[in-house]
Amino acid sequence: MAKTTARRRATKQTARKPAARKPAAKKKVARKAATTTARRAAAPSKPVVGWWEITLTNKADSDRVKGFFTEIFGWKIESDPQYDYGQVSHHDAGIGGGIGPSSHPGAKNQVTFYVEVDDIPAYLGRIEGAGGRTIMPATRISPTTEFAQFTDPAGNLIGLYRST
Repeated sequence: MAKTTARRRATKQTARKPAARKPAAKKKVARKAATTTARRAAAPSKPVVGWWEITLTNKADSDRVKGFFTEIFGWKIESDPQYDYGQVSHHDAGIGGGIGPSSHPGAKNQVTFYVEVDDIPAYLGRIEGAGGRTIMPATRISPTTEFAQFTDPAGNLIGLYRST
């Protein structure tokens, strides 16, 4: 009988504790989520790599490289025949990108990554102040997208872009 009474008491106490704490725990989680959401909304997002590009010296190399990545990784590359520029979705590659011949005379084969920022001219100013060099100023390529290119102090070509 003593074991049964002790078991009943333990069961009643255990059953009461979660019920008493549960509403407070839910309120705490809700407050934390609201605070985190407000903090994220107030803070500017950090620049992240959001695009990559492989540019080649000619159309034959461009076609060969597009075929290579399609064969090896199974990426679907949608080409724009006007510019012979193929775009790869972020769904296929993790980060979206493009492959095509360069439009710049004397260009060489290269890979460039693009960092998404909120203010391209401001970042170009910071880059030049830190020893980088603007290669292409902010250039609008669509009603919602602009990009620029710069070199770091070692001469590596890197891009910036902004989408609205």
